[in-house]
Amino acid sequence: MSGRFTPHLIAAFGESKSIKAWSRDARCAVNYAALVHRLRCGWQAETAITQPIDASRQRFWARKPVRLWGAFGELKSVNGWSRDPRCKVEYSVLLKRVKKGIPIEVAMRARSMRDIASPHFSAFGEEKSLSDWLRDSRCMVSRALLQRRLADGWAFEDALVQGTRPKHYRKPLIEAFGERKTLAAWATDPRCRYTAVGITIRMKAGMSPEDAIAGPRRPLGIHKRSAHWQDMHRAFGEEKTLEVWVDDPRFEVAVATFLRRIAAGDPPEVGMRKSGRIASSKSTS
Repeated sequence: MSGRFTPHLIAAFGESKSIKAWSRDARCAVNYAALVHRLRCGWQAETAITQPIDASRQRFWARKPVRLWGAFGELKSVNGWSRDPRCKVEYSVLLKRVKKGIPIEVAMRARSMRDIASPHFSAFGEEKSLSDWLRDSRCMVSRALLQRRLADGWAFEDALVQGTRPKHYRKPLIEAFGERKTLAAWATDPRCRYTAVGITIRMKAGMSPEDAIAGPRRPLGIHKRSAHWQDMHRAFGEEKTLEVWVDDPRFEVAVATFLRRIAAGDPPEVGMRKSGRIASSKSTS
């Protein structure tokens, strides 16, 4: 035994075919599911194939509309394109690709995902990858909407700009020093003294954008602890309050870290440096 499945053949009109083949026959008035149901209920094969569905049950057994995809100036279903000689992949692979928004022409001709990992699209006289176009200021749609439009056969330039709301994930711009930039751009600006997270926390605490980006280190709540904020600390031959030291370029750590090191017995010069805590060399007498 080879173990290979042999479909059950149905005899009608002097021919023998499988149920699926009969459901695709031009004489068949019903879809595959309805045909199977009728045959299981004991209908004669020719009657089950040719008798139209009663209007009262038409909605239940109605065929779903077949979605057509445009490529090479033609319109076909995914199943139809998978049988086209220009298609180099199987039906299941092609279906998965077009559902991801990959244009049908690219999806059916590329043998592997490596070939279409970064498909390029032309618009406005330029050619870029989809990710680059999504970052372009002329793009007015989200990735999901753009992919859906391309899957529906839209021209790329129309899919990119035709009106809808701005992209959901477009980053807000922060205005400071007479410029407008995203949070990530400000975090890499040479004037910035903090990370993107640090800028966000400082702005949520009520600081202006300029102070949040380049202002002195004053963590949340520390300014309320006047006893610590006004403490005098001697380091590098100078004596200043903590409020003054935090603006010194030699003060390289968070205030909480500095206070923790001082409480552990480290000298102020060590507590301010990024090198970390150094064990005290003092000997107890």
